[in-house]
Amino acid sequence: PAALDGEYPGSTDYDMTSASYPTALGCMGMGMWRIFCGADHASQSDATMADAMYSMGCAMWQCRDGNTMWRAARHAPTPRLLCCSAPDGAMTALTVSLALAGASDAVGVLSWRYKETDRVLAMALELRRMGVAADCGMGSMACLSCSLTWHGRADVSTYRDHRIAMCCSLMHAAGCGVRASGPQCVCKTYPDYLHECAGA
Repeated sequence: PAALDGEYPGSTDYDMTSASYPTALGCMGMGMWRIFCGADHASQSDATMADAMYSMGCAMWQCRDGNTMWRAARHAPTPRLLCCSAPDGAMTALTVSLALAGASDAVGVLSWRYKETDRVLAMALELRRMGVAADCGMGSMACLSCSLTWHGRADVSTYRDHRIAMCCSLMHAAGCGVRASGPQCVCKTYPDYLHECAGA
C-alpha cells in the first residue's frame, strides 16, 4: 500500500486494542497516525504496544489535546515481548517486530491458546506459510523472518479470528504477498479496516 496518513478514534474507555493496528502501520513507516484518546496508561494494549515500539526506535508523543502521534522506527533491535498483561496488543507487536527487526521473542502467550482459536498454533502455521521460521511452545513463540526477500504469495487461513486476519494484513503491508480467506472477520475489531487499507 501507499503511505498512509490518518486519524483513528480510540474508544472512550481507552481500550486501544483496535487502535494498535493503525499504530503498527505508523511504526512500519506507513505514514504518521494520530490516535484519539491514546495514553500511556490506557487499560489494555497501548502500554504494551508503546513499550515494544519504543524498544524498536519508534517515536510517540502526546499532543496538547491529549491525542497520541506515532512515527516510524529508526532502528529495530529484536524485542523481547512480555505478553501476559495485554495479549491482544502483544500479538500485534509480534507481527510488527517481524517487519521491523526481522525477529521476535514473545513469552506469556498461554492465553492465546484459549481465544477464538488456538492463536499460538494458528500464528505459527500461517507465519510459516509466509516464509517465517516460527517455533512455538505452550506459552511462548520465537520467530525469525525470512519473508522480506520472499516474492511469492501465501494463501493463509484466518480461522475466522479477527486478530489473526489483521496480523496477516500487517505482514502484507510489510511486503509479503498474502491472500487471506475470510477476511471479513476483522469487522469484530475494526469494521472499516479493509476499506481504509484498500484505499491507501
